[in-house]
Parts: sequence; C-alpha cells; structure tokens
Amino acid sequence: MTDVLIDIVTQAVRAEIAQSEARIVAQVGAMLAERNQSEGLSPAAFAKRKGVSACTVYRKLRSGEIAHTRIGSRIVIPADACTPRTSDEIAQLVRQARQP
Repeated sequence: MTDVLIDIVTQAVRAEIAQSEARIVAQVGAMLAERNQSEGLSPAAFAKRKGVSACTVYRKLRSGEIAHTRIGSRIVIPADACTPRTSDEIAQLVRQARQP
C-alpha cells in the first residue's frame, strides 16, 4: 500500500515539475522576444550571444544563413535572429542557465 502511495505522489510531483518547466520555457521565450525586438547586433555581439566564434558568424553571413543589413561598412544583425525559435532551443537555454 505504501509503495502505491509513493508512486502516486511521485507521478503527481513529476507532472507538476513538467508543467512548471513548460511555463518557464514560455516565459523565457516571451521575455527574449520582447527584449530583442528593437536591438541590432554586431557580428561580434551576435557570436558572443550564440556562443560561437566570430569566424563562424562571418561565414554564415556570407552564405546567407544569418539575415543582416549593411549600414556603410557596418554589418547589423537583427537581434531577433538570436531569439530561440523553438521550445527546444528555449529549453536548452534554461538548462544552460541552471548549470553552475
């Protein structure tokens, strides 16, 4: 009988944790989208936010994988290009933030 109760409580706790994580993922996504709406980033700032090298960013700019505009000789990347598009990308950010 005790094992059955433990299983029921464990399942309820796991379900609550999953719901909480889903809410957090949605809130983080909304905050990131709101923050990035009006910003433009340099290739170096974009690389830092994405955790990749500047060389990778320039290569993806040349290939057209990253949208950008030129203002004179300056390259400006819309900040929303940094915004995670899927719940998996947002969940990955949440996991990274939890790591010590």
